Amino acid sequence: MVKPAHGNIWFALISEKELPLFYLDLNISLIQNLCLKPVKYLRYLAWCILGMTGPETAILFNNVPVDDDEDLVERGTYYFSAPGLSNFIRILDEKPNFKHVKMRNEAYTVREWYKFEYEENEPPSGFRGKLMERDSGCVFISLLAETMHIIEEDALLQRVINDRSPDPSTHEDLSTLDVDDIRNGFLILNQTPNCILGPEDIPTAAECHVSDTDSYPAGRRYSLQWLEGDPVSMAIMPNNLDAKFRKDNHGALPSAHLLAFHYGQTAVERWGRGWQDFLFSYSRAVARYPLTRRGRKRKPYHAADFLLLLCQYKPDHPLAQAQA
Repeated sequence: MVKPAHGNIWFALISEKELPLFYLDLNISLIQNLCLKPVKYLRYLAWCILGMTGPETAILFNNVPVDDDEDLVERGTYYFSAPGLSNFIRILDEKPNFKHVKMRNEAYTVREWYKFEYEENEPPSGFRGKLMERDSGCVFISLLAETMHIIEEDALLQRVINDRSPDPSTHEDLSTLDVDDIRNGFLILNQTPNCILGPEDIPTAAECHVSDTDSYPAGRRYSLQWLEGDPVSMAIMPNNLDAKFRKDNHGALPSAHLLAFHYGQTAVERWGRGWQDFLFSYSRAVARYPLTRRGRKRKPYHAADFLLLLCQYKPDHPLAQAQA
């Protein structure tokens, strides 16, 4: 029987009969570096990817619910359980009103500054100028930094806003959010508190120098987390560094809604197994996708396509409150 590699676990998010198996292949040590409660982190991943949480959801191991404080069993397989997961079977029987969104898919390191966005003649009121007013420089190590959108494509941004359930604990106003809103500017972060994790669940890292004009946001953390990083970049900016912002940022901090989607999308890209089969194996499920004939190159579907497709068939489910 095939099992996870040594030091790893599998976390099955969709394992219903008649559906392709979708799971994450996760390294236990990496999870422990990102969260002090690994099982609770699995619930956070389920929220970011499926948009589902609440008191009726559970993480199962050997068909038994696992507490947040328990350790992960090496080479074990864990399952996400929630009412209505079978609702995703409808994807096979219906033609989703869904359109593939083209998007750039590149990885960055802190040494590849030339890949980040910069317009030489951009006015001070532009995206970069507004971000510099909020962030000064790099919000982690106080060096000069280039700007970056969390989500670069306006079409994708609108799909995330309209199709994905927001975290009710943030009370975030998404009605005015557009692609160049500074709430859409940042790197991959884990914002706490959210509907799963509290600030105390994330390991602490050594604080960097904080200028008189900057401060850490009161009552919340924006923690840098490398889901996959090169050693040099991680030496410069280790996991769980907390972001600091100008004191007069007027509350225009990175969007919790966009950060959660981006976190889930990145997790699927790095660790996901079976999500491509979910899209490509069933012609009825992707009838609206421009699939090509045999022998021709397929469209480069992205993990964002998968997450947004799931949004359309996610069962209604009560959401948990924010963690203290």
